[in-house]
Amino acid sequence: MTAPSTPSPSRTGMRFPDQPVYSGWSTPSRIEADIFEIEADGEIPRDLRGRYYQIAPDPAFPNRTGDDLPFNGDGMLRMFTFADGHVDYRSRYVQTEKLKLERAARRSLFGAYRNPYTDHVTVAGKNRGAANTSVIFHGGKLLVLKEDARPTRIDTDSLETYGEWDFDGGVSSPTFTAHPRVDPVTGEMFAFGFEAKGLASRDIAYYVLDAHGKVLHEVWLEAPYTSMIHDFVVTMTM
Repeated sequence: MTAPSTPSPSRTGMRFPDQPVYSGWSTPSRIEADIFEIEADGEIPRDLRGRYYQIAPDPAFPNRTGDDLPFNGDGMLRMFTFADGHVDYRSRYVQTEKLKLERAARRSLFGAYRNPYTDHVTVAGKNRGAANTSVIFHGGKLLVLKEDARPTRIDTDSLETYGEWDFDGGVSSPTFTAHPRVDPVTGEMFAFGFEAKGLASRDIAYYVLDAHGKVLHEVWLEAPYTSMIHDFVVTMTM
């Protein structure tokens, strides 16, 4: 009788490699938690009431390429709730298509940032958005943003992921800036999507949305060459 072979550790377990991208301030926490009554140094003002939301990359798995960039990690959303001199905490991964596919496989399936040619064949054509760059509240909705996908809508209380948000069909671009600008007077939001007709395309979609999240204006532009566009500024001339 032959004894069963010992499974390979690389196939039964998972460890992040000893690399700078997974160490120091960018060490993955991978912790989804609820903490009632956070300890605090000093005194929290009793009239401070509301919620503070924070999003950051927190890779659930080491990247399949063997290396990675910090801003390619999965989005971990954190919420601090303040009331009557107390503060509670909640953290949840944004349940993107990317994260759900990788959790089902228990390993990384998506490769290098903005390079689907490094993805596993089983996820070809799937949404690579990690929802990890910024979080905004607009038109009564909490949205998590990353510029290579549309916004992801999140429940303001439970942090449950509702899914991709296209502003009731108003945004046709598959990408949407992580840093939209909001007019403090009118509440209008200005945004864009680059590579808006697919990877390496020169197309840019520009949007103006009202304070309720309705698209007022959409215009398509073509840049002289393909480029990542991370941020922009809107000014007004008198």
